[in-house]
Amino acid sequence: MPTLSLNRNLVSFDSITVSADLISDTTVFSEPYVGSNSYLVVGEDDNLKAYSILLFEDLDSPLDTLPTDKIISCQLILRTVCYLPLDTTSPPALTMSVSSLEMDDDVAIDVWTEDSTNSTNFSLDDYDLTELLTFTYSDSDTLELDVPYDLITTWRDTSKTNYGLVIQAAAGSEAGLGIIYSGETSYYPYLKISYLDEDNDTVTVAMTLDEDVTLTEFKKDLEVTPQPNLISSGKAAFTFLKFSVEELITDKNLFIGGANLYLHVDPELSEDYDKTLTIYVSLLDSTDWDDLAYSPSTSDYVATQSFSTDDSSVFVLKIPYTVQLFTSGYNGNFGVAMWISSSSMYPGMLSFCPTEDADPSLRPYMEILLMQEE
Repeated sequence: MPTLSLNRNLVSFDSITVSADLISDTTVFSEPYVGSNSYLVVGEDDNLKAYSILLFEDLDSPLDTLPTDKIISCQLILRTVCYLPLDTTSPPALTMSVSSLEMDDDVAIDVWTEDSTNSTNFSLDDYDLTELLTFTYSDSDTLELDVPYDLITTWRDTSKTNYGLVIQAAAGSEAGLGIIYSGETSYYPYLKISYLDEDNDTVTVAMTLDEDVTLTEFKKDLEVTPQPNLISSGKAAFTFLKFSVEELITDKNLFIGGANLYLHVDPELSEDYDKTLTIYVSLLDSTDWDDLAYSPSTSDYVATQSFSTDDSSVFVLKIPYTVQLFTSGYNGNFGVAMWISSSSMYPGMLSFCPTEDADPSLRPYMEILLMQEE
């Protein structure tokens, strides 16, 4: 094969920087929803306070009429996953309490919320609580907790419906968070009830969940000025970013060889519990910018990026394909939505400095590598 020398390059390269002045950002606090997470969080630390509610199905026959003296045992079965103490060198010392939660007939399921960052429309103070038991949380275990027999007879009271259980940190419990499998998994919580039938034979039944929900409340002020870009482990907080590159890139035939979005982490509001979180990126249509009903978790994503605040103070999101779509005119989208899956185990919150940050060096920017055939 002959070797031909070329006196010019076949492809030219150029790079441009999209500064914060050409980026618009906004954080959306969306209405959370029930029963979407595979894990329940219980406890309290310097970052947040969390408790979980379990709603069980109605009592079936013969439990709805069975005499109390026929009940042998009633146990709450919980499968724990892990423990998130503030001081990881100390052993778990969490004490949890389980209480019955009584709700009036006019209280519907839609007032419950599942939210990895905030609880706004539900309060335990509005309901009657009766403590049933306390237990010490242990790391990765199956707990069989004895529940008083009279819980069954209480749930037979037809004057009230929607009985449930609430699990929360007991008074005086040391700081830390416990993670428990939810009803979304095969390790769901349930009540194991043993009783004597008409022949005095022992029968054991499992009373399964109808719904479960974790309500968490961040202790930090998330709505400061200027508003940081927040994404949470759950639906509640996600960020929209709009890129105005049409003035910088006017040739639709340019190939986007690379596009790196740089976001500086705000350590005061970020907490990932020393875990790696996966950030998802969805294309954002212009009609979604002010649409609070927009749900990124139900949208197709075009890119993912794993990130931990232990690794770096700057998050670099590589989105060349995303930028190529709207610079080439193939897609009418003009930006992206950044979010964390609601199925994430840890109640993480990532905060990035906004485009109007007081320190210009901390504002987001994007570098784009352009390629063009000569």
